[in-house]
Amino acid sequence: MDNFYHVNFLGENATDAGGPYRETLAQYCEELHSTQLPLLLPTSNSQHNVGAGREKWILNPGARTATLLQMFEFLGKLMGVVLRSKQYLSLNIASMIWKKLVGEKLHIDDLAAVDSMIVNSMTKMRTIDAYGVTEEMFEDIVLETFTTHSSDNRVVALKPEGQSIAVTFANRCEYADLVEQYRLQEFNLQIAALLRGISKVVPAKLLSCFTGIELELMVCGTPEIDVDLLAKCTESRLPANEKEFPQFFKLQSFSKAQPGRSMDAYLPISHTCFFSVEMPIYSSEQVLREKLLYAIYNCQEIDGDGDSVAANQLGWEE
Repeated sequence: MDNFYHVNFLGENATDAGGPYRETLAQYCEELHSTQLPLLLPTSNSQHNVGAGREKWILNPGARTATLLQMFEFLGKLMGVVLRSKQYLSLNIASMIWKKLVGEKLHIDDLAAVDSMIVNSMTKMRTIDAYGVTEEMFEDIVLETFTTHSSDNRVVALKPEGQSIAVTFANRCEYADLVEQYRLQEFNLQIAALLRGISKVVPAKLLSCFTGIELELMVCGTPEIDVDLLAKCTESRLPANEKEFPQFFKLQSFSKAQPGRSMDAYLPISHTCFFSVEMPIYSSEQVLREKLLYAIYNCQEIDGDGDSVAANQLGWEE
């Protein structure tokens, strides 16, 4: 079984043969990628519209209560579930999180992928003398203490009583190192909760056999659809039109449409449980595009199983 539970959506005529189950996984991820839950945050690059990884999310280092850590543990269980099945989670989490889950060493480039501004600032801090700033000038220009802002915008001391220790020309490199170290480790508590959840389903020690990229691929699947590969994996059922059938099949039409009515009036029908689509023969590629996009964005209920014809075809009792 690839499904670990059975789904009944209230108000929708959906019999769960896989589609509603996958829909719940998609809804979990949609909630995570929003302000509805305090578990994930947009990257700093996303918030400031700079650098790479603007579409990515990171763990919220401020989510530290027992309840929120239990929620991270549950998310880890979901990751474990999809690792042991053929399903995926549509999570758009930064690569540094996946690396930490498998125990890969993080580098400054990983931090730049989520917060390029802090990396640039610390680089300039180390090399400030190259810009003509002397030790005498430094105290007038830099007014920092040994604190930094976390990804959830909390002020964090980088060493005991750090808020009382001024950054000087002499200790500026130490300060820059501590800022970067903190930002690379600020998710450790949440990572530990995820690993506890994963280990309830999959032996956690096995994760070290993979890279962060490989783990992300196993949990989330490929982020882009290769159209050529999709075409190779697509199986077309039935001839394109009734003329291709032998003439002894005395059938008038394979369409539910009224005779003479254009197929352009109809939307495609998807069977989410079976990864199949019934596509009307539209008059043009432009019409196909419009109808398909409309169905994708506006027809989100899984509601076709209440149809008596569909029920009979699938052998379900009404």
